[in-house]
Amino acid sequence: MEKKVIVLDFDGTLYSGKDIFKYVPEYIERNRRKFLNKVSDQDYEMICRENPDFLKAVSGSEVTREIYKLKEKYPNLDIDTKGFVDCQENEVYNIYLDEAHIVDASFIDNLCLKYCVYVVSNSAISHLHYYMSKFGINISAFKKIISNQFEEFDPTKKHYYLEIIETEGILPKNLYVYGDSQNSDLKPALEIGANAFLVKDTFDLQNIIESTIND
Repeated sequence: MEKKVIVLDFDGTLYSGKDIFKYVPEYIERNRRKFLNKVSDQDYEMICRENPDFLKAVSGSEVTREIYKLKEKYPNLDIDTKGFVDCQENEVYNIYLDEAHIVDASFIDNLCLKYCVYVVSNSAISHLHYYMSKFGINISAFKKIISNQFEEFDPTKKHYYLEIIETEGILPKNLYVYGDSQNSDLKPALEIGANAFLVKDTFDLQNIIESTIND
């Protein structure tokens, strides 16, 4: 039997709910200045005036995309994504869990015993460790937990998937990716020939994995 490797997203996949991200816009707005912490206050005010899309960006992929646009537009300014990445790492943002569906930790334990399982997320390592511990998920059970650093050469998850394929010595067809975002999770997997499956609700995750990994 050929070796199969599983990649799981975290936010919206190992837990889900309609309002889980309702606190994120406030977190982003409160910290937005830190994302461009190397520019002067005067330059920051100019950037905000001239680039309304930067002020509208909320998700990690949106924020980093806008920052790279600014870097290209203002080559004379010291602009990069490090301020955003550091801010995420230094302050775990709140998520709304009152009505959330959270993965069964024992299912994850058993899955990791049977398969080589990675987590690849757009969230910071501090966020992943904090909430996995809160959910009772055994962090050490995963082969590796990877936080997307939104690298300029490829801000997507694609190069992480390729690194996993190389590390595990498998063909792309033997990589199985599960996530709640078509764009962030599934598209990069499909582009390299891996399997990709949409998870709309965490309560469906076990059935989706069991019905696809065994096909």
